[in-house]
Amino acid sequence: MRRPVRRSQAGQLSFPAPVAGLVENTPMAAPNPLGAEVLENFIPTQRGIAVRGGATQYAYINASVAAMFGYAAGGNSKLFAASASAIFDVTDSISSASSPNSGALIWGSGVWGTSTWGKSETPLAGGFTSGDWSAQQIGTSGGDFLIAVNGSDPAQIYDGTDMNPLTGSAVNEIDFDGMTAAFSVGETLTGGSSGATAEILSIIQLTGSTGTLKLGAITGGPFTDDEEITSAGGAAFANGASASASALTITGVTTSDLSHVWLYQNRMFFVQKNSLKAWYLPSGSVGGAAQDVSLAGVFRRGGKLLFGGTWSLDSGDGMDDKCLFVSDLGEVAVYSGVDPSSASTWAFEGRYDIGKPLGKNATAQIGGDFLVATDDGIVPISAAIQRDPSALSLSAVTGPIETTWSDEARRASDDVQLIKWTAGDLMLAVFPQADRMLTANLQTTAWATQTGWHGTCGATYSSGVFVGRDDGFVMKLDSGGTDDGAPFTARVCFSFNDMGDPMAYKVPQLMRGAYFADDSFDAKFSVSAEYDVKFPAAPSAVASTSGALVWGSGAWGVGTWAGDVESPRMGVLGNWEAVSGGGHTLAPMVQITSGGAQKLPVELVRVDFIAESGGRVA
Repeated sequence: MRRPVRRSQAGQLSFPAPVAGLVENTPMAAPNPLGAEVLENFIPTQRGIAVRGGATQYAYINASVAAMFGYAAGGNSKLFAASASAIFDVTDSISSASSPNSGALIWGSGVWGTSTWGKSETPLAGGFTSGDWSAQQIGTSGGDFLIAVNGSDPAQIYDGTDMNPLTGSAVNEIDFDGMTAAFSVGETLTGGSSGATAEILSIIQLTGSTGTLKLGAITGGPFTDDEEITSAGGAAFANGASASASALTITGVTTSDLSHVWLYQNRMFFVQKNSLKAWYLPSGSVGGAAQDVSLAGVFRRGGKLLFGGTWSLDSGDGMDDKCLFVSDLGEVAVYSGVDPSSASTWAFEGRYDIGKPLGKNATAQIGGDFLVATDDGIVPISAAIQRDPSALSLSAVTGPIETTWSDEARRASDDVQLIKWTAGDLMLAVFPQADRMLTANLQTTAWATQTGWHGTCGATYSSGVFVGRDDGFVMKLDSGGTDDGAPFTARVCFSFNDMGDPMAYKVPQLMRGAYFADDSFDAKFSVSAEYDVKFPAAPSAVASTSGALVWGSGAWGVGTWAGDVESPRMGVLGNWEAVSGGGHTLAPMVQITSGGAQKLPVELVRVDFIAESGGRVA
């Protein structure tokens, strides 16, 4: 006998914001209730998901940005960007009050009469053959210095004011004007009257015909004012006599062979390119006689030394720090001690395997651990010494986004960079060839994708985070409400939910959102069904309260809009909105478009969902 059909009934379900971020490593039929199927242009926090800020133009170097690094000593902070041939000081933004340089018009960025002029930066050092710089700052008794190496050109040292080559001899300099043919690094400069000669180590090209040459040891000199100076390819006139620029030297190794630099136990360590050899300087020094450390008998698979680093077990600098040497094939050698020249104070602790590193800058020191981005994921060194290499993926920081990480790593070159942005509580993974960035909350490790944040490299400076791009712009991230003037949409698809009855067909009726916010915006609600994520067209960037929020009466029960713009604290409960669709398993989706001049201060904390469950035969 046929039993009666149960009547359909409406059910309400609340979905907390996916604070666990993007989660891909759980079964879709048994999902993480705090995870998301899609999380794009939102930043997971500990209480919700916040619409990220935009990306605004900060500086311009008129060439593809290949590397970025910072310097900070007391009140003197600098941000540097490097092209393939020069290093630029980009500390001052293009919106600063400083006068724009000639020829720095940002083509295509505006209309005649309303467009703005960018500031094309002046090189701090140049004439290089590579922009693949690695930089490290050290504090010494003589001051704070930054050393940069690229494995092709002489090392560079910055003392807070000037940047000079760092080689086996003292550095001199001479200004020039009236240039009729360009000089090149490595050529020998000759004075027409004085007969002085010196090797050209670096070139600062100020204008088309003026600049400064950094020189090695001068023989038969000095160079004199107004004399003609020539090289194999260059010709100009001396604009003043030659003078001393820096007395700092490194002996024992050719600094143009050094490709990576790091600080361990107050010593500067370097990788010698295309070798299994590292070099180090005397403690607390930026110069002197370099000594070598060979890893030839340590790494079993060969390859070459790619980078090194410091693994701080206590999140600080102390006696329990370990010195890491990592090969391009994914072998890690761990040492402890303070002086590699003494067997009593330097000890080999072990060799371990990880995945293939994605570049010499694909590392970050976070929470007392040393993270390495590999083709298998971001691996903590603490896990590498405890697990078999085949099981490292279980400990990878990128475990929740294993599919997304594999997709990006497969397409990436060996120039991936990890950036720890403490002020923003984020770790950023920069893939130079990608049109998006992956970000993780430093506290919760919740991941998200950011489609408008992309670049070739990046760095933190002051309390901000910056990326360089192929078009020559340095962009400040989490700044403003657009991506370089274009609106962007933050969108989330929550985990699919069968509402406790996988056999029943559900028809969605209404949705609403609960937020922390401090500005007008328009949220668009929709529903995906049967594990098939399909977003409708994004909402307009034009602010609208129609059907979204009731100003002054829609907060948690009785509250009103208020709060700090950067971290809004007052809650707002939106009105119910009709949604359509249907299926046995449903996932609510929310889209919010940002298009204003300022960052949109909106944080989604919950979605309420009403669906009608279809009848079933009992």
